[in-house]
Amino acid sequence: MGKHRPRIYFAGPDVFRKDAAEHFKEMVRLCERLGMVALIPADTLAPTADPSLTIYQNNLALLKRAHALICNLQDFRGLEPDSGTAFEVGFAAARKIHIVGYGVPHDSYLARIKAKGEISPDLSTSTTPRDWDGYAVEDYGHSLNLMIHHAAKPFQQDASRALQFLASFLV
Repeated sequence: MGKHRPRIYFAGPDVFRKDAAEHFKEMVRLCERLGMVALIPADTLAPTADPSLTIYQNNLALLKRAHALICNLQDFRGLEPDSGTAFEVGFAAARKIHIVGYGVPHDSYLARIKAKGEISPDLSTSTTPRDWDGYAVEDYGHSLNLMIHHAAKPFQQDASRALQFLASFLV
């Protein structure tokens, strides 16, 4: 990156944590120590006529400036990552910037769905696993949907390790 410090956008449900402010202060400090700049999404802003549109526009502006994205891909309100995070991963993938995920469940997606009892036991017409609504459940052995799996690799254990990994080749 030369003399410019790489800018790292943070995606994930961490903005909803009770300790979000403290968490992101630590991420900013860690980025600084590693020679990078943290771009923190803002889900709380000054009141506007349409706060959700303002948040969307501000976060996209940050993401457009990013050299890389780290994303918390933990299960969020179900068996999938946060949908806003999935959007940001797709946006970053389209921009062809580095994407590193963390918080990824260890089991395969199919195993997690089976553990929740969400696979229909009636497989008499197909060998494809299906949920109770009849939808096929992908079974590639990945922890996440194949689109996220291939876009946001390599997976790291946590945000600190994701940042260290990025710093190893961006700084």
